[in-house]
Amino acid sequence: MAVGGEGGGWTETGKLDALGHSLDALLVRQIDPEIDALVDRVTSLLSSGWTRVRVVTDHGWLLLPGGLPKVELSPHLVATKWARCAAVKGHSTPAIPTYPWYWNPVLRIASPPGVGAFMANTEYAHGGVSLQECVIPDMIVERGEEASLAAITEVTWRGMRCRVAVRTNTPRVMVDLRLNWKQAASSIAAFAKELATNGETSLAVSDDKHEGAAASVVVFDASGRVLDYKPTTVGEDQ
Repeated sequence: MAVGGEGGGWTETGKLDALGHSLDALLVRQIDPEIDALVDRVTSLLSSGWTRVRVVTDHGWLLLPGGLPKVELSPHLVATKWARCAAVKGHSTPAIPTYPWYWNPVLRIASPPGVGAFMANTEYAHGGVSLQECVIPDMIVERGEEASLAAITEVTWRGMRCRVAVRTNTPRVMVDLRLNWKQAASSIAAFAKELATNGETSLAVSDDKHEGAAASVVVFDASGRVLDYKPTTVGEDQ
């Protein structure tokens, strides 16, 4: 992920590739959480002052429950072999497509046709020349000039009542207390409250059974979009 501001920066996030190699087809259960984590990271960068975030990845991948079709390649024809590519040995002539390597045109790379794999029972792989592996996303996310910004500056507790201070450039900001900051239905506040003109408000917890629970103070705008959130423990002095 390349980050653009007045200067520049670089940060990495996500582990889809590592999860694919370790989980194979079970990777499908982790895709949504990984995307959510990426969204959170981009949102955090924009909220902290970066005005433009470019999101890129180095390669795509193939995923087929039950395994990619096995393609035979004699070991004596290659120096090294992976699921989706192999380094051709010397002047060998395998009966499958070969390609020059960008970094060393003398070296030839064999790639199985279609979504085939040189190794049996391979459900997740990359390194071939399919569109899925070679065409990658390149996304630009920008913070608009009139973006709504908010930052929780203070959270304090007195019994089961939470006092919150917020710095914001947006009118009619709402504050809530949730068990899951992404889900409005997980609110444990008696009711969400609008931020006062002095940038403060207080929330009462709806039920004493939540005392000691991990929760989040959530600030959101009139459309329901979360502008900031801060973890807290119900009833605990901060």
